[in-house]
Amino acid sequence: MAENNIIVAFELGSSKIAGVAAQKNPDGSLKIKAYAHKDSGEFIRKGTVSNVDKTVAALKEIKQQLEATLQQHVKSAYVGLSGLSMRSEKNTISRQFGMEEKHITPEIIDDIIEKNSKNAKGDEEILNVIIQEYQTATTQTLDPIGALTSRIQGNFLNILSRTSLRANIERCFNQADIQVIEYLVGPEATAAAALNAVEQRSGCALVDIGAETTAVTIYRNSILRYLRILPLGSAAITRDLCKLPNIALEEEDAEKVKLKYGTALPTAKSGTNVLGGDTAATEEYATLSNGRTVSLDQVALFTAARAEEIIANAWEQIKNSGYESELMGGIVLTGGGSNLDRIDELMQRYAKRNCHIASTLRSNLKVSGYPVNTGEGVDLTLVGLLNAGTENCCTEMTPEEPEETPEQPAPDTAGGGKASGGQTYTAGTTIKPGQEGKKESEEKEPKKTNFKERFFNWINGVLDDDK
Repeated sequence: MAENNIIVAFELGSSKIAGVAAQKNPDGSLKIKAYAHKDSGEFIRKGTVSNVDKTVAALKEIKQQLEATLQQHVKSAYVGLSGLSMRSEKNTISRQFGMEEKHITPEIIDDIIEKNSKNAKGDEEILNVIIQEYQTATTQTLDPIGALTSRIQGNFLNILSRTSLRANIERCFNQADIQVIEYLVGPEATAAAALNAVEQRSGCALVDIGAETTAVTIYRNSILRYLRILPLGSAAITRDLCKLPNIALEEEDAEKVKLKYGTALPTAKSGTNVLGGDTAATEEYATLSNGRTVSLDQVALFTAARAEEIIANAWEQIKNSGYESELMGGIVLTGGGSNLDRIDELMQRYAKRNCHIASTLRSNLKVSGYPVNTGEGVDLTLVGLLNAGTENCCTEMTPEEPEETPEQPAPDTAGGGKASGGQTYTAGTTIKPGQEGKKESEEKEPKKTNFKERFFNWINGVLDDDK
C-alpha cells in the first residue's frame, strides 16, 4: 500500500541536481524517505540549463532512484528556481479617488495586484510577488480592505528573471515525464528553512554561497525585502587552487585541499595578511595522498583572496539594499561555500555585527530520516521546498502485464528483444516468473499418444512400405 502525501522536490544547482521525497505529516513535520543526486557541473551553469539532453538524463536517473527506494511512481514535483538573472525589483501602484473617501473592497485590491503583475519588461517574467505594505491617506497596513480613504498605494517587491530560466527547466521536466506542480523561488525556500521567526522579524541577511553563484536575501518585519544573485561562488576558490605554483592540482584534489586546509582568514602560521589578519611566521607544508606536498601558506593566500572577493561583494549588496542598519538579527551564511574555515569571521569583520553559519534548521521545522545540511545530506533549500509542498506527488506501483506482440525474427539484444521462449518483450516489461516462453512452448510441444495408437501407426507404416 502506497503511503499518502509524499512530497517530491528538485533543486537544480551548478554543482548538482538533487531530488528528495518526504512524507508530510499532519503536524507539518517531514520524514524524508528518499534522496538522490547527480553532478551537474557540465550542464548547469550559474543555475541555468546549458545542455537539455544531459539535464533530462540526470532527472530521469534521479527519478528512477527515488522510485526504487519509495516503491512508488514519481508523477510530479515542486521545483526550486535560482539563476543568475534572478533579482528583486520594487514597484508601486496607486489609485486616487478624489476628494470623497472610497470604501476599499477586495476588487480594488485585486485590480492593483493585477496591474503590478504586468510590470515585467522585455524578456523578463515575474516569478513571485511579495506585498510590502499598502499606504492609505492616513496609515500603512498589510490589510487595507474595509478602510475609508481618498487614495491607496500598493508597494510590491517583484522577483524577476529571464523567461528562459523557467522555460528551459520546464522543457527538461516535460521530457523527463515529471509534472511540475509549482515553481518556487529557491532563495525564499532556503530562508524558510534557515531563518527563524525572530531573525526574519528583527531584520536579517541570508548569504547562500553556492558553487557558481551567491544569493543575498534580506528580511525585515517577516517580509522579504531584497534579493540578488551574484556570479561568484566557492567553485572559483577550487579553480584558483588548481593554479597553485609547482603542483598542478586536479580539480577533485583541489576541492579536498580547500576543505581541509583552506581558510578565509589566515593565521600567523599561514603567512598572509587579509583585513588585518596576523602576519607570517614559518611556512608549513601538507603531504597529499599521492605523495606530493602543498604549501599551506599558498593555500591560505589563494583561498583567502577569493573568499574576500565573495564576502565583499555580498556585503556591498547588503549596503545597496538600504537595510544595512536594520539587521538586528545579524547575517546568516549557508551553502557549500560556508564550509570554508573562518568565513563567518570574515563576514563579521565587514559587517561589524553578529554573523553565524546556518548549520541547523530553524527551531519549529521538524525533519527526520536523513541528515540535513551536513555537506552530504539534504540541504536547506530542498527542505524549504518540501515544507512548501502540499500536494501528493506519488502514485502506487502496479505490476504491468507483458504485452502480446507478434513473433518477429529479430536479434537478441540487451535492453530489449526476444526473451528465452521466443516472444518479443520491450525493456522494462514485467514478466511473471514461469511465464517466459510459455505460449510458444505450448504450441510446439508434440501431442502425446498411448501404446495402442503407436502400435497401429507402426503396422500402417510397414504396410505402406510394402506397397
